[in-house]
Order: sequence, then C-alpha cells, then structure tokens
Amino acid sequence: MPGRARVVVVGAGLAGLTVVCALRGLPVAMLVRHFERLGTEWQLRAEIRRMVEFRSINLAQRIPEMGTFDVIFLRNVLIHFDADPKRGTFAQVTRLLRPGASLFLGSS
Repeated sequence: MPGRARVVVVGAGLAGLTVVCALRGLPVAMLVRHFERLGTEWQLRAEIRRMVEFRSINLAQRIPEMGTFDVIFLRNVLIHFDADPKRGTFAQVTRLLRPGASLFLGSS
C-alpha cells in the first residue's frame, strides 16, 4: 500500500517482540488503538504486524549486510560486552545508519 511505513526489527529474542509485556508511559488511547489483549499481555494489532519484518542477529558476531536504517536502538545490549567487543559492535552498528539517522544507546 503506497505511503505505508515499513519497519524492520532486528534483534535477539524476537519471539517475544510481538507480545509486549511492559508498556510503561504509553497513553491508554495509543494502547487500545495499536494493541490487542492476548491473555494477560498485549500484542501489536495484525495490521501493524504486517508492516514489520522481524530478523534475528548476534551482535557478538559479524553483522550481515542488511542495508541501512533511519534509527537504531541499542538498549540493554552493550552492557553484556567487554570493552573490545563493545567497540567492534558499535563500529558495525554505526555503519548501518543512514545519513542523518539516530542511534539510541542506554538501558531500557
């Protein structure tokens, strides 16, 4: 569909990404508009999930060629690496950023 967003989610443990357990700070109106109840948790609505491509990678290894991104979030990731692997991962990830893109680091 023209004008529709396309989102690529790359990460570890992707099985749980369609089910959201922690929605801290999300206004109730957005929650009920974009998510649906799945037992005691919330899941992205099907129309949104169809716009998302989920991929899994291991940041401790060489990152495969996958194009560039407008935004990358490295949250609760680099804390698990020693200094040298952390620098290597950071160097690889920054090459995946488009010009003018944003990189968010830190804890979740």
